[in-house]
Amino acid sequence: MEVVLKVTGVDLSRRKVQLWTGDTMQFSKLVLALGGAPRKLTCPGADLKNVFTLRTVSEANTIAAQSTGKHVVCIGGSFIAGIAESVTVVCNTEEPLPALGSDVGAVIRNRFEAKGVRVLVKEEAASLEGTDVVLGVTLKSGLTLAADVVVVGI
Repeated sequence: MEVVLKVTGVDLSRRKVQLWTGDTMQFSKLVLALGGAPRKLTCPGADLKNVFTLRTVSEANTIAAQSTGKHVVCIGGSFIAGIAESVTVVCNTEEPLPALGSDVGAVIRNRFEAKGVRVLVKEEAASLEGTDVVLGVTLKSGLTLAADVVVVGI
């Protein structure tokens, strides 16, 4: 196993990554450890109950417990599959995880959709609806999504 600090491109068909130095490296298995700090959602309603920002394993466990059998909207490229009644991923880019390139993003999107996850691209949250607890997400396009839980991963 080799740890690489920065990858600038991934070629899945050739099983190669391009490094920040310009060099390329062959791989048999690739682990994406993206790290980083999530940004806060700034639209109206971002302070409602059941709106979570995913940062730690503990928060992931809380989100999973709150999401069982519920309608979940993920703003950004994150997702929870398999435990929720429905999952919708909303991202403002062509594909999820644009930093990994459009090919990787398309593969991720296809895998999400194969698991029943609805992926909405080129969309952004305009507001979160509800009085005390989140009930929905209204997108800038005007579409409103039912939401018992919102996970922010932007």
